[in-house]
Formats: sequence, structure tokens, C-alpha cells
Amino acid sequence: MCSTPDRHGRQPLGGGAGVMRTKEARVREVLQDPTVERTPGIVTIRVWELPVRVLHWTVVGAVLVLAGTGYYIGDPYILVGSEPGFVMGLIRAIHLAAAWVFSVAIICRIIWSFIGNRDR
Repeated sequence: MCSTPDRHGRQPLGGGAGVMRTKEARVREVLQDPTVERTPGIVTIRVWELPVRVLHWTVVGAVLVLAGTGYYIGDPYILVGSEPGFVMGLIRAIHLAAAWVFSVAIICRIIWSFIGNRDR
């Protein structure tokens, strides 16, 4: 596959099919894309789709909750005014819920890696 520009400054289109396009054509294509945010002097191109970003931050939140509750389960201390059994049960329930959220988010992300972001 040829990746060098020809004598007119055109880059190969990608698949090695011999189709060339200019840099200006690519800029025009990006500027006409409805997913591109426009602000004066700045063009933002979203690389990751919204579901990927939401799943990423869901995983981050779940990991933080899992770490906090896991630390408490490993080295419990009693909160003032509560029975130890109730507190540990609540922490374990929160830990279990966060584990389910984490697992579902990872499975959704794996599925989205096959069906999403087709045009980039």
C-alpha cells in the first residue's frame, strides 16, 4: 500500500485501490460532518462515541466503589451508632452491586467494540 502523496499532494484513500483525495477534500469532509463541534477557530473531532465514553466512566466509578468497599471488607471498622453486622452487610451489598455494574459495563463495551464506531 502506498502511503506517500503523489506529485499533486494527494494521499491514497486507504484500501490501496488507487483512489486519491486531497487534503482539502478531507478537511471539507470533516467540516461537513454533523458530529463535529464548531467553535470559532477550533474544530473538535470526537474520536470515541458517546456509549464508549459513558461506559468508560461507568467502569471508573465501579472500580472506585469496588476499591473502597473492598478495603472496608478486608479491614472492617465499626461506624458509630451502627451494628457491625448491618454495616458489613450493607458494604457487601454495595460491593456486589458495583461488581454487577462493572461486569455489565465490560460486556457492553466488548459488544460495542464489534458493532459501534463504523465510520471512523
